[in-house]
Amino acid sequence: EACATTQSQDKTTDHRLEACATTQSQDKTTDHRLEACATAQSQDNQRSLSEAELLDFKNKLRILPKLDLNYSDLLGQLESYSLTMKINAQNYSEKLQQLQEKLPKDDLRILSVFSDKISHTYQEQIKINLSYFGHSSGLLYKAISSIRGIVEIEQAERDRALEQALRDKEEADRARDKQAEKQEKRQQLWITFVGTGLAVSGISSQSDAKQPLEAILSKLEWKGSLDDCPKPEAGLYPCLSYSVVFVLFHILIGVGVGAIVAFIVDRIINRRSK
Repeated sequence: EACATTQSQDKTTDHRLEACATTQSQDKTTDHRLEACATAQSQDNQRSLSEAELLDFKNKLRILPKLDLNYSDLLGQLESYSLTMKINAQNYSEKLQQLQEKLPKDDLRILSVFSDKISHTYQEQIKINLSYFGHSSGLLYKAISSIRGIVEIEQAERDRALEQALRDKEEADRARDKQAEKQEKRQQLWITFVGTGLAVSGISSQSDAKQPLEAILSKLEWKGSLDDCPKPEAGLYPCLSYSVVFVLFHILIGVGVGAIVAFIVDRIINRRSK
């Protein structure tokens, strides 16, 4: 009865071992793919990722940890099978010994083949499978760590590039604002200069400024007066010449006063900007 019970238990174990062997043959391709993935990722560390590649890596980071968890669970089941085989082998040996004691005249050595050879062979095979699949689990963990590192580095570089772009944009905006401020300041100075010059020239031309002008022209031995311009005998050329000098004189006065006022306004604006 013990032999029959053990035999029925071992059938299930045999099927499990066959499934493990099939899984081992199928996982060879998976291991090669994991190794190729890890190698390709280590080679691409220096290359910038495209948006599609970054999204693909992020999807893998969501999928691979679940696969790693399932893989670890399967390894735990395989270890449980190994422990079950050890316990069954011990129970089988004990029952066989008890049976031999009850039947001392019978030769039961043929029944000890299971505990001495078959069970030992299966247990060694499970150890080999655990070692092999454990190595594959390490490759999967390395792939996850490598992908996570690549994604973190790429994300940090993109954040740094975005920060640099924002900083450059801020500096460009600041330089543009400064240039606009200078342009506005230049326009204010020109408006002040031209407005003041025109105002001073207009006021000076309407005032009785011909006496100082005639005094200056007399020093230069200039003949003629503004009062003689309407007279026909004065001639056209002296009158035009005197009129041009009169206009230039008042323009120079306006330019001088406008320049002084513009300089004062520029100093005031510079002090306020500081």
